Amino acid sequence: MRLFRAIQPEIDRFDIRLENVTFGYIKDINIVKGVSFHIKEQSKVALVGAAGSGKTTLTGLIARMWDPKKGRIKIGGTDITRIPQRQLIRYIDILSVSQPLPDDTLYNAIRSANPEATEDQIFDAAEKARVIDFAWELPDGMHTQLQHPEYRLSDDEKLRIHMARALLKKAPILILDETITVSDPTNRIYIEKAKQELLNGKTVIIITRDPETIKNVDQVLVMNDGKLEEHSDAVFYSNHTQQWNLRLEF
Repeated sequence: MRLFRAIQPEIDRFDIRLENVTFGYIKDINIVKGVSFHIKEQSKVALVGAAGSGKTTLTGLIARMWDPKKGRIKIGGTDITRIPQRQLIRYIDILSVSQPLPDDTLYNAIRSANPEATEDQIFDAAEKARVIDFAWELPDGMHTQLQHPEYRLSDDEKLRIHMARALLKKAPILILDETITVSDPTNRIYIEKAKQELLNGKTVIIITRDPETIKNVDQVLVMNDGKLEEHSDAVFYSNHTQQWNLRLEF
């Protein structure tokens, strides 16, 4: 009789494989329906499709916010149900302005992504993500409470804080939700520069509707009504954009 569960060793590669994954929040109503694909380590994948097609649910399953009803999800050849949650959290980062920020100061909100980081590393991440640009205008600079009653963060600023956290965390897998549009053209340039550094050397899934992003990925996954309707490289996808354009409204 086994009294102790074997400890899962650290994962040493970060490809992602889905095998016939099905999931729904309500019994007998599935949001993801028999999806299978493989993402190579350190490759970049665009995940596209209409609102409600299952994109966000699919990435939540990869991060193990929920477990599939059927099928398996593997990272580095290991079923993610066998990877302790504390390890999985280190391996995967989700970058989206819809993700809540810690109810703390700006400095501590960035630091909490990697509590062992030095002050220099925290400020370096804040500078690369262009957080410093607006931090000094806040009532208490980097030590301003994010829930400050006299200041409301814009989506652009929230995105930059999330990017600083991701730069500090250095997770090998990054899920990036690009469906929030950056309003200011100058901010868009700064954020794009920070994003390029952030994506370097990672396995990346980008939920996007930006044609420029799609041009620069290795694969395109098109979701439609919970199913994987197209799995192709960016060149094929760009040549068939007209076929999908009505399905890419978010």
